[in-house]
Amino acid sequence: MGDGLTSHPKRVTPAAKGVLVASCGFPDMENFTLMSAHFKTWIKHAGLTWGGEALIPAAGAANVPGLLDDNMQAIRRAGEELRTGVIGAETMNAISDTGIGNEDYLNVVNSNMQGGVLGTAKTIAIGMKMLSGKAKKRREQSKK
Repeated sequence: MGDGLTSHPKRVTPAAKGVLVASCGFPDMENFTLMSAHFKTWIKHAGLTWGGEALIPAAGAANVPGLLDDNMQAIRRAGEELRTGVIGAETMNAISDTGIGNEDYLNVVNSNMQGGVLGTAKTIAIGMKMLSGKAKKRREQSKK
């Protein structure tokens, strides 16, 4: 109870790290708040070391090829960081930053669910707009 939490006595002290990996179909990070808090509490009870989080909002964006490539790259980087410590804040933010506006995301999910030729065409058009926006953001960041 040294950390203020009431828990069972530890029989073993694991040398493992706990990492929360979760996706959500909604684009708002607030959807992870309760799960993240619960996981951090569970980590303490289990005696594990907190290793970080890989939280991916707007998971339906995976229906647009290439749109989450930057996020996947950040997930790979997180694995490398985890091997030698914990996932850094910058990497966790890169995993979660889909760079997609809520309205665009809603439109791409709805058009994808519409299906058919028209739904596919709408999904592709909105996806191209989102990819263009992400490329512009990358160019602006590289100038800094």
